[in-house]
Amino acid sequence: MIDNRVRVKTSKKFNLAQLDQELGGYGLNGGQGFVQAVEGSPVTEKELFDAIKLHVAVDADAARVAARESAVAKLSALGLNEVEINAMMGGL
Repeated sequence: MIDNRVRVKTSKKFNLAQLDQELGGYGLNGGQGFVQAVEGSPVTEKELFDAIKLHVAVDADAARVAARESAVAKLSALGLNEVEINAMMGGL
């Protein structure tokens, strides 16, 4: 069986889930040094190559921590204490 899935080699750091969403959410596989569209994906080699070139990987955990810290600072500035903030934000 011929594997005709689009595959691009890269040395660039990427966030596979984010890159997939940037390409429309059709599905990507990836590993050390490559990104590949899943079988049946309409993504072309050029689209995948261009998306990787423009892609800026976001560390989702770091972004979540930074957003929480920013929210805590803003709520503290409004006069809320740590207990009130934690109650409002729950598991964020």
